[in-house]
Amino acid sequence: LMTNNLNDDLLYKTLLLLGHSHRVIGNVDTANTYYYKAEDIAKKTNNEDRIVLAFIYQQLCIYITGSNDKPIENLKPLVGKDALSVSTKGILHQALGNIYRSAADWHNSQYNFEESIQLAKEG
Repeated sequence: LMTNNLNDDLLYKTLLLLGHSHRVIGNVDTANTYYYKAEDIAKKTNNEDRIVLAFIYQQLCIYITGSNDKPIENLKPLVGKDALSVSTKGILHQALGNIYRSAADWHNSQYNFEESIQLAKEG
């Protein structure tokens, strides 16, 4: 991958997209590697929203491996973060909705999906 000529913004976005592609086809470890690299770029640029977004996707990689408790434990504290963009908050709630659904926690799943939808309408 030729990333030497990309600025930090494009590199971050590229790493997320590579992570998404690998996650979708089941290469979870490779996906997570890209998400961690994206998080490193976000930390380098001190962008809290992007740090959290990369972290959300890292938690989805854990969820894909069959663990629900750890991603829920890691993501729940982020719900109250005011500094997040509407988009990142929506993705956070969507991720939590999916994880809660997988855990058969219908109430929390529905709540988070509704929050995600509401944020999408606002954004």
